Amino acid sequence: MWSTTAGTDETRVTVRALRRSAAAACCAVLGLCALIVPAGSASGEAPGQATASPAHRPVDAPPSAVPSVSSRIENDISQVLRDSPGAVRTGPLEVSWDGGAVVSTWVPESSADTSARLADTPALGSTEGARLSVTSSYAGCPDGTTVHWFCFYENASYGGRMLQFRDCPSTQSLGAYGFANQTTSWVNNRSGVTITVYDGSTSGTVLWREYGRSHDSNVGSWANDRADTFTCRT
Repeated sequence: MWSTTAGTDETRVTVRALRRSAAAACCAVLGLCALIVPAGSASGEAPGQATASPAHRPVDAPPSAVPSVSSRIENDISQVLRDSPGAVRTGPLEVSWDGGAVVSTWVPESSADTSARLADTPALGSTEGARLSVTSSYAGCPDGTTVHWFCFYENASYGGRMLQFRDCPSTQSLGAYGFANQTTSWVNNRSGVTITVYDGSTSGTVLWREYGRSHDSNVGSWANDRADTFTCRT
């Protein structure tokens, strides 16, 4: 009698073991193991502790995880960071140089007009000292009480990528900021200066001149996407 009962118990233990093995094999194949791991087990979570949602990304998530940045803009920013010495990413849609003396911003493709640039893109980037002097802007180009910027735009009517400069006098190569042969419109918020834009070097063809506090929503087909260098003179 004892031996029969013992055999029955052993059989039950064997059946249970087989069931556990079968369940483990199934979950391994189907990827369902996490659903049957007891709370507080090897997962390291306390009972009742919720798993973080993938939507709640860490603050140091790579820029590619920012949903508002399209793949085209992200690729453009990545190329600028790779090819332009001194470029630093200071926002999801912003790259800066020289401590904020030069700033480039991008407008999301779904809102490329001037009003959207003013609403969705900061008039100035993350350089706090420069930000404090900004009181207004035209088409997103900052205009302050002591610092007045001038800006170049990728598209007509001040759309697309914007490249803005703080300092004058200066001579700059737009290619140093990944912006050669891209300008279609511009804004000059400075008074008493003339900005001369060239095709090639400063010995090349003069494409246009920007006089104090002026702007142009379209440089025209002859000068479009030809700007390489500019000078700013007082």
